[in-house]
Amino acid sequence: MKYCNLLRVLIGYEVFRAALCNKPIESKKSTARHLVSGQECSNPLDKPSSTSGGSKYEQWVSSLSSPYQNFLYLPTTSNPCNGMALHWQIVPDVSRIQVAVAVKAGGWAAIGFSETGGMKGADILLFEASTNKLVDSYVGDGYMRPTRDKLSQDWSLRSSKVTDDGFIIFEAERDLVTSQEPGHEDHNIVDDSNIWVADHKIVGAWGDETTVSYHFKNVVQRSIQLFTEGNSDTNGDEKAIFKKEMDDRADGYAVLQLNNYYIPTAETTYKELCFSVNDLVDLGLYENAESLTHAIGFEFLLDENNVKYVHHMVVYGHFSNANSNTSSCQMWTRTPITAWAPGDDTNYFPDGSGLQVGNVGNSFNAITIQYHFNNVNGDKNNIDNGTGVKIYYTNKKSTIQNEIGMVVIGDGPVDL
Repeated sequence: MKYCNLLRVLIGYEVFRAALCNKPIESKKSTARHLVSGQECSNPLDKPSSTSGGSKYEQWVSSLSSPYQNFLYLPTTSNPCNGMALHWQIVPDVSRIQVAVAVKAGGWAAIGFSETGGMKGADILLFEASTNKLVDSYVGDGYMRPTRDKLSQDWSLRSSKVTDDGFIIFEAERDLVTSQEPGHEDHNIVDDSNIWVADHKIVGAWGDETTVSYHFKNVVQRSIQLFTEGNSDTNGDEKAIFKKEMDDRADGYAVLQLNNYYIPTAETTYKELCFSVNDLVDLGLYENAESLTHAIGFEFLLDENNVKYVHHMVVYGHFSNANSNTSSCQMWTRTPITAWAPGDDTNYFPDGSGLQVGNVGNSFNAITIQYHFNNVNGDKNNIDNGTGVKIYYTNKKSTIQNEIGMVVIGDGPVDL
């Protein structure tokens, strides 16, 4: 997630904005899902070889006379070895985007551009193998099948194949801006290389049925920087961007997470976990009860066994009381700092900026994580070990030219 000049995050009825002060800073930011217990995959979609004679997908990659500028493997949340390969490039001379999608499926594959990171309201590009055609479509305000665009079909099919070893591969292109008319179903694709412009939220799904149907676990969500300016080190990969930034700037991190928490069988549960000054000293965020530091990045962690139950998380900071080592986590002392929802798993402040935290005046000293668990089926005996946030910090105060501040807009406790 990019922290822009004014970052707006809406969770329930609370809206907060993080205001950056002083001069603008050029940088690139992005997001990625991080599972607590990840694993390497042998899936050729993950790390295709341009010289391999293996799968038909790998052979397709090696056959490209002009490889795409960017590639990302997008894993599903339930299985990191099941996912979608996305190749893309921006063609600035003609203001077009070209994409290639590969999945392990025999029926259909779809990729979409979403404002919220989910299916609702997404602009969908659908390929069905049985007809060998693209359908430029959209999803309304609900969980429903994509509907064919009424105004125009703006995607062009460049090539497609269904391989005998079970891959759908298709290439397509369209204008970056298809229409400015009100009511047009397409989402315009804008230059997101600047820190002040949010990355594009991508969704994808696939299946073996002849026509598009419920995808079950074959679904991906990701925020991607589509305009990469040829940065081969990160290649639009938000996880790589975040890791590189923290490797360069952070002095360390502290992990705040659940431990042996039984997820209730109730459909909706809000769980709050308080970390006092002393807790944060023990976890390594502070050197001692009188020290201060600057938080510069946040990486949300998910227990891979419980991903489907986590609806969202909000991280709150509590303003310090004078010389208090044990700041309470009372609601009236807290202000939102950052938040997580599917697809927005890391965020950080621009280089030279930080949020002062510590047991000193005008700083946050204690931290609360509010979890929203959604157990629709009332599943039992699910224990969460690890869902939370990793806070990266720097002790080099001389590197902070811009202090981050938080302003709450609206009255959070009011129920409508």
